[in-house]
Amino acid sequence: MQFRQFCVATFYGWQDSFLQHESGLLDEDVFRQMRSGASAMLSLPGFRTEWETTIRVPGTKFAAFIDDIVATLPAPAPLPAHPETTPQGIAGR
Repeated sequence: MQFRQFCVATFYGWQDSFLQHESGLLDEDVFRQMRSGASAMLSLPGFRTEWETTIRVPGTKFAAFIDDIVATLPAPAPLPAHPETTPQGIAGR
């Protein structure tokens, strides 16, 4: 739950920066820094999953902006299985 809330707060921060940039209120250099940070965070499997399942609203300019970033990234590596969800972990209970 904490991770999800962290992601949501981050996405809203990006959205605010995006909207300020669209309105001419945010300097281009600062906007590029935000875009670079978003790209780094969206390369992580958990962040990308939260974007796709929690906050993304298709059809908005912001969603298109983030989706364009995601389209440039390689697919994230799958998350490792938790030991309790593997056959070996279950057998060891």
